Amino acid sequence: MTDISNLNLSEASKAGAFVDLVAPGTGTDLGIKIGVIGYDSEAVKEAERAYLRQMQDRKKKADASEFLTGRRVAVAAAAVASVEGMEIGKEAVTVDKLRSMLAEPAWVWILEQIEEVAGDRASFFKSAGKP
Repeated sequence: MTDISNLNLSEASKAGAFVDLVAPGTGTDLGIKIGVIGYDSEAVKEAERAYLRQMQDRKKKADASEFLTGRRVAVAAAAVASVEGMEIGKEAVTVDKLRSMLAEPAWVWILEQIEEVAGDRASFFKSAGKP
């Protein structure tokens, strides 16, 4: 028999992982760490449900593109747990600031890197070769 107790997806997602942010185009490590929880965590699933309820309650329905982009941002923003080493100008970027930045097209490269880690279940298991 194989013990799978260390493969509890809910617990692993909740424990989190880090995104080591790299520059778009060059892939240069920026020295910025974004702590994320997994898309399978209850907190992220609740944020997605809240977004879906908000969309249902709107009088004017969103078109498909707006709906999908909004869902993508809501889920990624909910996954952000911490941010270290990021500033804009001379101002440190907080978790709340980073979450709001994700809705801006200029920062889609950050959103994509968050999705890559937070949406990949392997990111949350040491057995998958992750630190």
